[in-house]
Amino acid sequence: MRKVIFCLLLCVSVSVFGEEEVYSYGDFEYTIDANDEVCITGYNGYDNDLIIPSEINGMKVTSIGDSAFYLCELLISIKIPNSIKSIGDSAFGQCSSLKSIEIPDSVISIGGGVFLECFSLENVMISEKNENF
Repeated sequence: MRKVIFCLLLCVSVSVFGEEEVYSYGDFEYTIDANDEVCITGYNGYDNDLIIPSEINGMKVTSIGDSAFYLCELLISIKIPNSIKSIGDSAFGQCSSLKSIEIPDSVISIGGGVFLECFSLENVMISEKNENF
């Protein structure tokens, strides 16, 4: 009986503490870290030309998570704000229509396979910080 109760408590604690809460903002899904900074974790929209927001609900967007835009086949161009510091593994993987992406020089970390099977990609531009964006 003790083993059953222990297993139940363990399972409950893993499900409560094991995952971050995911929020929605328009077509974006995101999490909030301990510093009240936002990580974009998913996108459910149909835009061809996408501008990722620099803030969501007054909190700075600082990262794009692993596979956040994976299989977003309608995206043609993406502009990333200068608030972003890191881009996760396969963040834009299999975005088959993606032709161009603008990455600010504020990005200091880019994960593996970030453009995996983005066969239409023609232009990856690293831009200097733009204070207006």
